[in-house]
Amino acid sequence: MLLNQNPAHGNGRDSGNQPAVQGRTCPGCGQSTPHEGQFCIHCGTRLAPAPPAPRLANPPLDLQTLVPAALAHKMRAAAADIRGERREVTVVFLDVNGFTASARSMDSEDVYLVVDEAMRLLVEVVYKYEGTVDKFTGDGLMALFGAPIGHENDPERAVRAALEMQAALCSFRKHANERYGFDFQARIGVNTGPVVAGKLGNDLHLEYTVIGDTVNLASRLEHAAQPGTTLVSFETYQRTRPIFHYELHPPLQVKGIDELILAAQPSAVKTKPERVRGIPGLRVPMVGRADGLEQLLSALDDVERTGRARIALVSGDAGIGKSRLVAEFRSRVDNDRVRSFEGQCLNYARKQPYRVVADLLRNLYGMSEADPPAQQWNVLRAQTMEQGALDSDALPYLAHVLGLDPGESDQRPIIEQFDSAMLQRQTHIVLHRALRAEAEKGPVIFVFEDLHWIDSASRDFLIYLLQNVDELPLLIVLVSRGLERETVVAPLIVAAKRSPSRLLDIQLQLLARPEVEELVGKLIPADDKETAHIKQKIVERSEGNPLYVEEMVRMLVDRNGLIGEPGSWKVTRAAEQIITMVPGTVKGLVLARFDRRPDPLRRILQNAAVIGRSFPRRLLHALYDVTPESLDAGLMELVDDHFLVQRANVDGDWFEFQHVLIQEAIYSTLLRRDRREIHGLVGEAIENDDSWPVDDKAELVAHHFSRSTSPARAIPYLRTVAEKAAASSANWSAIAHFRQLLELDATHGELDAGESAQIQIGLARVLKFVGEYDDAEQTLRQAIDQIRALRAEDRGNELLGDQVDGLRELADVYAREGAFELAVNKLHEGLDLLGEDPHIHHSHLWQTLLDRLSWIYFRQGKLAEAVDAARMLVDKGSADERADP
Repeated sequence: MLLNQNPAHGNGRDSGNQPAVQGRTCPGCGQSTPHEGQFCIHCGTRLAPAPPAPRLANPPLDLQTLVPAALAHKMRAAAADIRGERREVTVVFLDVNGFTASARSMDSEDVYLVVDEAMRLLVEVVYKYEGTVDKFTGDGLMALFGAPIGHENDPERAVRAALEMQAALCSFRKHANERYGFDFQARIGVNTGPVVAGKLGNDLHLEYTVIGDTVNLASRLEHAAQPGTTLVSFETYQRTRPIFHYELHPPLQVKGIDELILAAQPSAVKTKPERVRGIPGLRVPMVGRADGLEQLLSALDDVERTGRARIALVSGDAGIGKSRLVAEFRSRVDNDRVRSFEGQCLNYARKQPYRVVADLLRNLYGMSEADPPAQQWNVLRAQTMEQGALDSDALPYLAHVLGLDPGESDQRPIIEQFDSAMLQRQTHIVLHRALRAEAEKGPVIFVFEDLHWIDSASRDFLIYLLQNVDELPLLIVLVSRGLERETVVAPLIVAAKRSPSRLLDIQLQLLARPEVEELVGKLIPADDKETAHIKQKIVERSEGNPLYVEEMVRMLVDRNGLIGEPGSWKVTRAAEQIITMVPGTVKGLVLARFDRRPDPLRRILQNAAVIGRSFPRRLLHALYDVTPESLDAGLMELVDDHFLVQRANVDGDWFEFQHVLIQEAIYSTLLRRDRREIHGLVGEAIENDDSWPVDDKAELVAHHFSRSTSPARAIPYLRTVAEKAAASSANWSAIAHFRQLLELDATHGELDAGESAQIQIGLARVLKFVGEYDDAEQTLRQAIDQIRALRAEDRGNELLGDQVDGLRELADVYAREGAFELAVNKLHEGLDLLGEDPHIHHSHLWQTLLDRLSWIYFRQGKLAEAVDAARMLVDKGSADERADP
């Protein structure tokens, strides 16, 4: 919890001016005496006891004075009614090295001043990246990225913040040393994982309860880091390694955690960051976008042929392949004939004016944002001198866009005297001249990526540009998410449509199932049974989104569900469980949108997510205590927000989540306690609703009761579902239900031993059909031993059929593995159990054993024995049938 904060200290005090030390006034002579003395140093009068020195180790910062107004509004809106949610966050733990020892030798006021000054620097960095200060620790702080405001790249924001905090403290270190004699260095630990979010306080801090070791590991990494450095967990490293330069550390043994911890030390942002999404080291083939690629190439041909500008808008959902299509297009272009440059918006820089335009200029002039400002300035000066269309008058405006200090330029005073409207107009003119000069050299492509995050200054300039490029050999490619076509990108579309013939509007859709299967097949070429099953799961869960395909494969690789090298991966037994998770990148995308919805809509989504992928309106009404009109209005708003789609149904209106991974990501935000309560209510509602189709009802009730506070209520329904799945050869589904049934029984003991053995035999039968022979054999042996023990007690012939059934299945497993003698032995063991005249007393059991025995003899090449067994089956079986009235 954040320490109490005194607003009186948030007064903008200039900490660079050290205040005079105040003493106590002597009642005898009126002179001032330092606090530490007991007697006046001037006249010797005893002084009253000195007041206790303030405890300043914990700086009483007033966060409300430091939080930007826009961010404060976002935080309050996002957490207006947090009742407790499970969230994935990235934790940043910072600790000042040697603080305790240094503080002992310093005056308490100096301790306050140095720590207060440093913490203000650090907090500003946290808020710059829209993180949250969770608490101060006296000699450090803990910050969270991902709550109450979630972003799709919170791990990246956290690592950027950590690097900037270290950079800020490097500058501060000299000042602290000179001013206070304190060598101020910090260690930082960063970890990504689950927490439970509590209530947002008035002072804009969050209270969190830790799930597992999320915060603990961040703290341990901070302790393991060297002064002045940062260590991040392997989970955070995996999410951010394309963006930052890292040095991998040897595995660490940290206090409180048994296993060795993998960690990495970030040193800097890469000059050219790689793609965050996808599979490192593997180029994912582009599938299903041939039409879009052909349209872009045709538009470029038109530009080259006519010398007139064209505009291409590429839009679609997150992960649908917009950037990949544009990258593939640019790779097909002859760079000697047509030059291509890109500017990219960043989701944490939407308040930075001209961000995307500045990025394009740097690419155009061969600069990097990571270059020292003086170097960028020199390159800019050289470039403007080269271009005849630009002169020294343009320099201050270009420097303004790039965020560079124009130095001693003669034009600097002029810029400073302009009002905002005049400065914008002059900047637009200069930028247009700069881009026009490039186009006049020959055909050129300007790509503006991720325009859904565009800043307002860049958008205003792009509108100006689109209205003034008709006569230039220029292809402008605008890339945006489809959701923003009606909002931030709408003015650009209006400007582009001024000449409808020049606009190419490519709206990407989900891949068709055969295309997804092709993509998965190229990523995972192997096609054995286990791999084919996992590939099918990926196809189903991706629902046509290529990003989701890549991220599921990446998750399998990262978590050892796939091992080996790309192109020859092998599936492990962990893959089946891993594939049911939502990849972190996908979850971030979903929850970043979810967090921006008002609380009533979030509650609708959470309740709906418990019901399942699709749900009827009436069931949500039963769970959600609001008026029907209010709920219906909320549902329609969520349809407009592309969380849900509405489907007509004969029983009334049904709704469905746009994607199964959206449903699962939102479901993951609920506390287990809340999930169980809602699952129980849903199970009861469906159980008592006669309008549900019979084929669906048992499975739905089993699903919800098994996840409720009374999971044993699911057992009879689960058995029905499992046996039905086995009978219809839905083997993997049957295996999952049988195993869940046995796990529930092991915990709650609702089945007797005989029923448990029957279920194990059913499980082994489907395991046999999918080739899991070792598991099938082990399960059958356990079931047979269980039945044998029960029959030895007092259940005689009651379980005879189950024991024989188990032996026959075990014989079949042995036969499929080629162990024919073992198979024959088990069948004879079964025949012996049937006693005298089995063809009369246990006709059906006897026939099944003899039929299987004949077949195995035939497989062995023992034709005479096979014929004898078959003849016995025909003769005695036929005689028995004739004797039966």
